[in-house]
Amino acid sequence: MRVAVFSYARTGSTILHEYIKKSLKHKGAAPPFTNKVLKKDFFKQAFKEENIVVKLMFDFLPLVDEIERYFDKIIFLSRLDDIKCAESFAQAKTSGVWYKPYEYKEISKEDINIHSVLLKQQRIKVESLGGFQITYEELYFTSNGPKRLNEYLGIKTTEFIHLLYPRHKLRQND
Repeated sequence: MRVAVFSYARTGSTILHEYIKKSLKHKGAAPPFTNKVLKKDFFKQAFKEENIVVKLMFDFLPLVDEIERYFDKIIFLSRLDDIKCAESFAQAKTSGVWYKPYEYKEISKEDINIHSVLLKQQRIKVESLGGFQITYEELYFTSNGPKRLNEYLGIKTTEFIHLLYPRHKLRQND
């Protein structure tokens, strides 16, 4: 089975990708952010290999029709709280720390507002795509979110469910 996790930044997509990959015993692929040669290699792997979980970020939106042709299951992940998402994005952009736990420190309201508007637009677009939709809040703070996800993907094991516990979220002080 070929699975795509499609999201925008700061929605928990990295840990979700890891959870699915481990639960299904699949390979994983996530796009490099800068190196164009590596991006080309990523596309060769992500769109051709079997038994793979691929993480795709919002900048891959122009390829959404192709994504639907190449993947058996697509998960569209968004986040309902645009402000917290914007704060997290601004914090990561300011500090350069994207994938490690952190304590949130006040960021200028202007930065948060700019990111909030952008993220709200991205959330609306992701939600408009239909398909299997799940939110950060549902996935990490309810029991129904992981249950729906597991049913959609046919995941039977609970061995890695702890990855979806709130203690694994990156923002530690809220």
